[in-house]
Amino acid sequence: MRGVYFNRADLLHGYVSPKRQFWYNDAIRKYPYSPEHSRALFAEMGFSYRAGKLHDRDGNPVSFSLMTNSSNGLRVEMATVYKENMADLGIEVELQFLDFNTIINKTSDSFNYEACMLGLGGGAPDPYAGKDILMSGGRLHQWYPQQPEPATEWEARIDELMRQIGRHTDVEQRKAYFFEVQAIMAEQQPLIFLVSPKDFTGYRNRWQNIDPTPLGGVTWNEESLWAQPTQ
Repeated sequence: MRGVYFNRADLLHGYVSPKRQFWYNDAIRKYPYSPEHSRALFAEMGFSYRAGKLHDRDGNPVSFSLMTNSSNGLRVEMATVYKENMADLGIEVELQFLDFNTIINKTSDSFNYEACMLGLGGGAPDPYAGKDILMSGGRLHQWYPQQPEPATEWEARIDELMRQIGRHTDVEQRKAYFFEVQAIMAEQQPLIFLVSPKDFTGYRNRWQNIDPTPLGGVTWNEESLWAQPTQ
């Protein structure tokens, strides 16, 4: 976050950005950066180091490939930093910078990939808008995609919670359901969330009634904007 975004981003611990204050569950499980704890977990699972490289309990070196879209400079930088961090843990990461259409084909059709760094977009004001990602049968459900039925109890629970969110109108009840969805996602970690970039807006000080918003940008209220005459 420091090297790529120069601290102009929020660290993401879960599915929802802290910018969405009303729907954000700050009580979810968090995983602070700790290479030492990672090494302890590897040892607990029977992994070991040989000449600085991590090997599993069967003696195989630990490595995987990570793809991201080559046209996104920030993601290319993030992937490079991630590769360096994994190398410090003795894990080899092969970076694959591909065009966006190839990535979509791999993640949605062929499923011929090991790991992918992408952005979900998001930002929709209502949590039910994320049903295609969160529900087991959703077309954007990236872990165990195209499930005929939920493969795990926790996925079935998320399905039920999302159905309740879509069924109810009471805001506080829907919020409680969505908080549980976030807690499950943070515990099970089907996706690893990274950062949420901050947006910055600049405008001349003669413009009045400017009220930038995360969703609407600067000109969402353009009928109310006006400029002072130049001297």
